[in-house]
Amino acid sequence: MTPESEALFPKRLSQREFSCGFSAQRARALPAQQEGKMRILTDCSFLSEKQIKKIEEYYNAKYVFESQLKLRDGNWSDFSAAVFYNEIPHLKGSNWFGIWRNGGNYMISDAISAAEEPFFGLLADDGDVVYSRHPQDDHMRDNGEFFIGGGRSKTAYDLTHHVVKLMVYKDQVVLAPKEGKKTWCDVPFTEEIEWDIAQI
Repeated sequence: MTPESEALFPKRLSQREFSCGFSAQRARALPAQQEGKMRILTDCSFLSEKQIKKIEEYYNAKYVFESQLKLRDGNWSDFSAAVFYNEIPHLKGSNWFGIWRNGGNYMISDAISAAEEPFFGLLADDGDVVYSRHPQDDHMRDNGEFFIGGGRSKTAYDLTHHVVKLMVYKDQVVLAPKEGKKTWCDVPFTEEIEWDIAQI
């Protein structure tokens, strides 16, 4: 095992509160009819479908998505890994592992860090949900304008499309459950009303 691979292996990370460089309040609930038409794009930028199938068969695993991994210092890596899920956890890791490139070699690391924290995607006009897989993974619109990019630590996006909160559930990327908006109110179980009473 190389120092690079060892740096990403095992210390199992605890569940920590998600934070990012933009407001999570924009990740509001979608209308049911719009939610039903969504397709979350999870394609891999550096492995072919044949390579993914080969890895799935070799490790008896299922491809999930491509993402950065957390380093030992808590920062996100500057590269991405193809994340796979296995029903049986590794003795020194978790149910998720990542395959990534290090020069001309492929490395394998524990990938619980990619799966345990939610992340954000942007809903395109055609119903596809696009997210940024690594810092250099910038997605552009057909007219050449910036859409979403920056990876998981510095996500940036255009302001004209709907932001959705995503999470990993076993071998799938899904919409994160809706959470009530946090308030500074001392009254228990208080949430902010999302519809405009003034318009009644």
